[in-house]
Amino acid sequence: MEQPLYDADLAVILCEMNRFKDGLLFLYEKMKLYKEVIACYMQDHDHDGLIACCKKLGDSTHGGDPSLWCDLLKYFGELGEDCSKEVKEVLSYIERDDILPPIVVLQTLSRNPCLALSVVKGYIARKLEQETKLIENDRKSTEKYQASILGT
Repeated sequence: MEQPLYDADLAVILCEMNRFKDGLLFLYEKMKLYKEVIACYMQDHDHDGLIACCKKLGDSTHGGDPSLWCDLLKYFGELGEDCSKEVKEVLSYIERDDILPPIVVLQTLSRNPCLALSVVKGYIARKLEQETKLIENDRKSTEKYQASILGT
């Protein structure tokens, strides 16, 4: 990272003192304090901003931090209001990058009484199908190896 011509810590303090959110977000991102960035959006209950932020900063293929998606899921799990649309979008990224096991997803979202099971139904069905295929492939491989050992 190129050294800025200002004291980043002092700039953060000034932005906090003057409630300059855009400046804080810029500085936190430059300092790679991604958890602080999403904390700003969480504090404002800006769900669209949170998801956009995680798309930008949570992509591991571009040097981001995929654990941000976990933090976001936890936030929605503890929110206590209906955020089904947002949870479905977060789940699509968690599933795509295989960030969390399904049981952790269920445990996290079970804390929000306003979320219906239908929100995770598709995700769980796809994960179960994927696991079933893996088990079947392992079973076939085991049978093949047993046959080759016994046949020799």
